[in-house]
Amino acid sequence: MDERAFFRATRTQVGLTQQDIAAKYGVPIGFVANWENAKKEKFPVPPDALDYVRRLKAFHDDEVARRMEDLLGSSRVVLPYYRSQPEYERAGGTGYYAVENGINLSLAAILEYDGAIVEWNYPPRNAVE
Repeated sequence: MDERAFFRATRTQVGLTQQDIAAKYGVPIGFVANWENAKKEKFPVPPDALDYVRRLKAFHDDEVARRMEDLLGSSRVVLPYYRSQPEYERAGGTGYYAVENGINLSLAAILEYDGAIVEWNYPPRNAVE
């Protein structure tokens, strides 16, 4: 397995940016870019960063499977897309909004493949729990 490719693909699948990873580990964004660059062999992906995206992928996959049980067979589904962490929290979300968006993007891909119409909705900016 190419750890750099795995790291980048998994990071994007679960909804995280290079900036998100850089902030988590307190490093410049260029470090994360180097970890993902196949030509930068002297900058391997740190084991704890690999472990982090593996755990997020496991969470992501479990959430997608859990939610699909309720959605499979639907002909039309409306999914939220969050623009910011505060907006996600105002809508009652817990965790990180980008991870929620990643889960919803995966759900949309599966549902559309299954023939459903997927619509996206921004929560109202003044949504209050």
